[in-house]
Parts: sequence; C-alpha cells; structure tokens
Amino acid sequence: MTGTITANENFDAEKSCLRFRKAMKGLGTDFSAITRETVAHENLQRQMIRETYMKHGRRASTDEKALTDILCCRTSEELASIKEHYENRYNKPLDDQLESELSGEFQILMRSLVAADRDQSQTVDAPKAKSDAQMLYDAGVGNKSEDDTEDFITIFNTRSYAQLQETFEEYQRLAGRPIEDAIDTDFSGDMRKGLLAIVQRVRDPLGFYAERLNQTMAGPGTDDKALIRIIVSRSEIDLADIKERYKEMYDRELADDVRDDTSGEYQKLLLAIINN
Repeated sequence: MTGTITANENFDAEKSCLRFRKAMKGLGTDFSAITRETVAHENLQRQMIRETYMKHGRRASTDEKALTDILCCRTSEELASIKEHYENRYNKPLDDQLESELSGEFQILMRSLVAADRDQSQTVDAPKAKSDAQMLYDAGVGNKSEDDTEDFITIFNTRSYAQLQETFEEYQRLAGRPIEDAIDTDFSGDMRKGLLAIVQRVRDPLGFYAERLNQTMAGPGTDDKALIRIIVSRSEIDLADIKERYKEMYDRELADDVRDDTSGEYQKLLLAIINN
C-alpha cells in the first residue's frame, strides 16, 4: 500500500504553529504557506499541531457514518493505535465513549471492533470457513435473535480478512445468494451499514474508499466532511492506490472530480494532498 503523505522528520509543533499563525496574520491569508505546511506533516503530527494551536479540544455530536468509515475497515494494529491516541488526547478510553454515545446492535458492533481482536494471520482454515458460513446462514433466516446478532458480530470482527473472504464464498455456495443479501434482509440502519462496510473491506478494500469518495461528490452538493476525512486519513496509508482504483471504477481521475466539485483554497489543499 502506498500513501501520498509521510511523516516530517524535523517535526516541531511549536514552530509549525508559528508558521500557521504567520500565514493567517494581517489583512490577507497566505494559503500557499498553509497548504505547504499541511502536506508536509502526517495526520498525527497535524493533530499535535492543532492541539498546540488550539490549546484545547472540541467535541462534536456522534457521526455514525464517520464511525463506520473509520472503524469498520481498519486492521487490528490501526485500531490499537486509534485507541491509544484517543485516550491520550481525551483521557478517556474510546470504548467508554462508544458505550455512552451509542446503543443497540451498532454499539456492540463498534465496541467489538475497537477491541482489536481480529486474527491477523493469512492462513485460511477451510473447515472453519464452512462452519462459520453455516452459522451465518442459520442466523440469517429471518428469525434473528440476540444470539444470532452476536454470531454475526463475532465472526465479522474476529476472523482474518482472508478467512472472511473464504467464509463469504462458502456462504454463497450454501445459501445460493451473497452474504450482502442476508445482511440487507436481517439488519437495518447503522448496523446494516457497518456489516456491509466490513464485507466490502474484505472483498475490495481500495474499492470501498473509492466508492465512498465518489459518493461524497455525487449529486447536488458535496459531503465536505467525509471528503476531507477520507483523503486525509488515507493519505499516509494507501491514497495512491485508491486513486488507481478510483480510475478503474469510474474512468476518471480522482483529482479531476475533486477539482470539479470544490473550489478556492480548499480545493488547492485537497489536490495538494492527492497529488503530493
């Protein structure tokens, strides 16, 4: 996987804050300087700069869509890092925050994800895949109980992605329909979206983000928060690969669509990250 942004080896949050203040001081704003400073630092460094600049954090209301995009498609290592940085920043475990702000099946799914218990091996256990497929089939016949929900969550959140790929193929052989159909039938709302996001992460991880990016710019208006979140969060991981997948799926360059859907200095900043 290849990103477009790397860590600044000479990172200094205080000096960076001074450069941001200088760029925004006076009658005009030096957007070129802001762009240069932004793309010169990885996300964690930018967060530290923000903390230094603001001197305090600000909390927003729960954004279930953002939680799905951020948590449903991360490796155990990435989730462990997210938990660590969250607790360091807010002095509160992420699990406690999810418990207080979410409810029902979606809360269970999210808290199970951040437990970061997913198997990381690439070895596929075929008999286990068949057994799990049978369990999912039995849990998805339209009479879903609490135990059935737990079966879905346990399998989806603890099996390796390679193992889940085999399990989904076994499910289709067993049920005669893809696992997505069972999820559509037996779940709703944020829980449904979360499970489908995990399935798409298993089947086509780059396509997951390419599709999300396309959705932020589809139709009237732009989902700016989601567009920024995806581009920034993937810039250090696999944004270059996502750009290629985007071109394969939509026969257009991601940069061209962002250019057509945004404007001004905001546009320049996004394009700088994409093309860095």
